[in-house]
Amino acid sequence: MGEPGFWDDQERAAQISTEHSRVARKLERYEQLTRDFEDAQELFSMDGGMEDEIAPRSTPAAGRSSRASRKTRSSSASTTPATRS
Repeated sequence: MGEPGFWDDQERAAQISTEHSRVARKLERYEQLTRDFEDAQELFSMDGGMEDEIAPRSTPAAGRSSRASRKTRSSSASTTPATRS
């Protein structure tokens, strides 16, 4: 986006900028989930005897992740129709 002439075509530059923002948000969400997973693995390794207590709590988190993913996809579809071809 810092390339000379990038902003000469305002419509195309806006599309690219929007897509860049969308991908950056998706990457940040992935990185956060990865950190959370690694933290959970480390906690589990500290006391592996807590499987029965941990398992029911991890299932709702997986559901939240799926709902968040669907929400992100639907909101990006409604806010950036010009970026899809």
